[in-house]
Amino acid sequence: MVTAVGRSHPLHCVSGTVVGPGGVDERAASAVVHDELLLLDPEGREHAFQLEELQVAARFGDTVSVVSAGVEPKPIIVVKNHSSDSTYYNEEALLRLFLREPRGVLWTALLICTCFTPLIFGVPWALLKRARARRAVEKFKGELELVRAA
Repeated sequence: MVTAVGRSHPLHCVSGTVVGPGGVDERAASAVVHDELLLLDPEGREHAFQLEELQVAARFGDTVSVVSAGVEPKPIIVVKNHSSDSTYYNEEALLRLFLREPRGVLWTALLICTCFTPLIFGVPWALLKRARARRAVEKFKGELELVRAA
């Protein structure tokens, strides 16, 4: 569970061995960068992940953990390749997780546009909110610890 902007989001983690996707050369000596992963977990179940905003280097047989947050659709926020000790963060998904709901942003923008000059107050407010979200993302990264699956 991670708490972002006063709301708790469940974390979902799947660990397993890379067995795909199609197009990954099983004989490749070096890692292949791709935006899709097919993992086989320790119970023998396959899990397919589409990594839309993230490119992960992994080769056939690497042990990988995929962490997503929230409810459907669950954005993938972190991928850890335990074999190469590489961690990949989905910065945009993390920022969306730590920013306030769009509803609050729209009300704030409406208030600023109707009552104040947007150039004086609107831009610094948006930059401040984004800076706070970035600090929350960095704190999350520092506190997250992924351990190798058994």
